[in-house]
Amino acid sequence: MFKKIIILLLVFNYSYSQEWLIVSIINQNSKGIKYEVDDGEKISKKNTKNPSLVKLILDFRLMGYDLNKITQIN
Repeated sequence: MFKKIIILLLVFNYSYSQEWLIVSIINQNSKGIKYEVDDGEKISKKNTKNPSLVKLILDFRLMGYDLNKITQIN
């Protein structure tokens, strides 16, 4: 019985998926946007050549995410 519980816990632990992102705007100017994406496992820095926040939000929506808030680091 105890072995079955441990196996179930391991299966549920590996099947856990996170459905949120934290997007932090580092710098925005006429050349583009520098931002960080935190998916819960790693933080990655990215750049866009389009300076529009609306375009950035639409890009994330196309990837299947619904951005509720975007923070800007000063």
